[in-house]
Amino acid sequence: MARNDAPRHSLMGQAVARLGAALAASALLAVLISAWYYQAAYTKARQQKSADNASHFQARIADLEYDAEVDALRIKARLEFTGLLEDPSHRWAKLHSYFTAQSGSARFRNLLVGRPDGKVLFRYGDGAEHLPSTMVMAGNTDWYYSPESEMLYRVYRVPLWLGMEGSANFYLFKAMDNALLFRNAYPGTDLFLSWRGTIVASSLGEAGKAEALPDRDVRTLVWDRSAPESPLLLVRTYAAPPFSTWEVAVVAALLVAAFAALSWFSIGDWLTRTARRVLSLEQASRLFSSRQALSAELAENLDMARSRVGDELTGVADSLDELMHTVVRRNEERRVYETELRERERKLRSYFNLSLDPIIVVDRQGRIQEANPSACRMLGYTEEELRQRGVRDLIAQDEANLAADRKHFEDLAREGCSRGEVVHLTKGGESLVFDVNGVDLGDGHILGVLRDMTERRRMEQLQAQHMAELARINAELDEFTYVASHDLQEPLRKLVSFSVLLERDLGKELTTPVATDLKFIAESARRMKTLVQDLLALSRAGKSVMGRERVSLDEAADLALENLEMMVQERGAVIERDALPEAWGDATLLAQLYQNLIGNGIKYVKDAPPRLRLTAERTAEGGWVLGVRDNGIGIRPEYVQQIFQPFKRLHGQGEYEGTGIGLAICRKVVERHGGRIWVESEEGRGAHFKFTLGGM
Repeated sequence: MARNDAPRHSLMGQAVARLGAALAASALLAVLISAWYYQAAYTKARQQKSADNASHFQARIADLEYDAEVDALRIKARLEFTGLLEDPSHRWAKLHSYFTAQSGSARFRNLLVGRPDGKVLFRYGDGAEHLPSTMVMAGNTDWYYSPESEMLYRVYRVPLWLGMEGSANFYLFKAMDNALLFRNAYPGTDLFLSWRGTIVASSLGEAGKAEALPDRDVRTLVWDRSAPESPLLLVRTYAAPPFSTWEVAVVAALLVAAFAALSWFSIGDWLTRTARRVLSLEQASRLFSSRQALSAELAENLDMARSRVGDELTGVADSLDELMHTVVRRNEERRVYETELRERERKLRSYFNLSLDPIIVVDRQGRIQEANPSACRMLGYTEEELRQRGVRDLIAQDEANLAADRKHFEDLAREGCSRGEVVHLTKGGESLVFDVNGVDLGDGHILGVLRDMTERRRMEQLQAQHMAELARINAELDEFTYVASHDLQEPLRKLVSFSVLLERDLGKELTTPVATDLKFIAESARRMKTLVQDLLALSRAGKSVMGRERVSLDEAADLALENLEMMVQERGAVIERDALPEAWGDATLLAQLYQNLIGNGIKYVKDAPPRLRLTAERTAEGGWVLGVRDNGIGIRPEYVQQIFQPFKRLHGQGEYEGTGIGLAICRKVVERHGGRIWVESEEGRGAHFKFTLGGM
């Protein structure tokens, strides 16, 4: 295999070198002269226009100052001529009316009248509320900047006669706003007014205040050179380029023409020789494609494509030569590989036949192409009989099974694999449930592996029957609990009623021991009735059908407080609350949860008015911990787990009423909502019952 090891030079490098030399020879002198002349002319025109504009606007500043001073003197003359200020009565109301009547004039925009000591006696104008409350000036002109309106004013002062009260000062405020600069700007020039380093007005409007001004083409003029602090007028000038578009286009066309002529003479022969080399490469490729073998003619064409300088075409020829040798070698390797592939196919065929699970191969229309012995044995058909059938001929023909089979093929077409259960019928009519795993082999065939699930599904049905029987027994138990509690309450009501009747029948013959016994019988019957009712409530809290909806815990707490309204008023309880979130659950059970916790908090307070707070705290994970905190008697640490058990009381019946069922109901409600409940407490220092809810 021949290979040129000479140093390589890039084709692109050769082309760039030749084109670069031609372009440099034709355009270097013209570009240098044009660039120098263009820059000089443009710089001179820009500087001249900027200087002219600066002179113009310096004179315009003087004109504006003069016009404003004349306005101030005219207003003073009008006021003194009318005599409005000589009469103290209603002086300022008359002055306001006068200015309002003259409001059509631009002179009467922002005005002040003040005493010589600086106190302001009168304000008038659109922005009067932003004018100063005291005004003291060293000279007749000054500047005032209002932070509230972000407006800069030029202030002119003239003395004013007030009659018998002597003299005062009249101040005229001229707004240095965007409109003033806009009126004085003209095309090709932008004006900006800077006060203490901040742009306060612009001829471009509000958008111009935020512009960053480059130093180039901007002249800075001091508005009042006699003032120690004066705003700066920034004049930005635009100058048109010295050459028009068509002039630039003519120069560019001449440069391109020169470049084209030089390029033709410098690289034409080189491109011709390169084309011949490319043709040799194309001929070598055709020879190898037609014969797939090496030859002397092929080697000759590759040598013609190579070059002494070793460029990219030489690299292509070398690579093509190497590729052809590789293809010849790979063809020999492919023949060896095909022999090995046939051996592997033989082994896979043996695995296919020996598998204990049924395996079938079908085409995309569902026609069976192959089936292993296990499939033939389970379905009761010979392989030839299966080949004459489609998959849909072997499945149960009910609607659900046909839908499962259609979905199976749709998933295969969409995702290339699928899994699902399909009921097949054996040749003898027996129904078998198969878990079918299908894989699209990509050659128009689908491989399906079947796993017999008949016995497992029979066991699952039996389990479902047992669960239904258990649900029926639970329902009967709930019915028994309700009936039993109802039947138990009836004799208890009679005990209470007949105790009252016996006490009334004995009348004066009722002795103290007998009265005590009757009272004990009645109290015991009432307590027994309460125990039965609480037991029924506990059973319902744990077994009733629970709704699932978005519940506002604020509304649940409101309902609980409404039910406890009488208890809250009797004990003088103070209820505070955080903003409560929403939760998924049963609104009735959640209201009962808050009612029991709030009722407990009110009941177990001894010597002070009950103070409770409904709390809601965010956890680090983003969940909620809710609760009710009280100022009651507290709980000793060893009892914090026992209080949530049914009928568990930490105090005697005479100290606090109740049966010990309330907190057990709270635990049932919280657990049914997927949460947990606990208490944080110290004896004598109140308790904080906390709980979480699932789905928040």
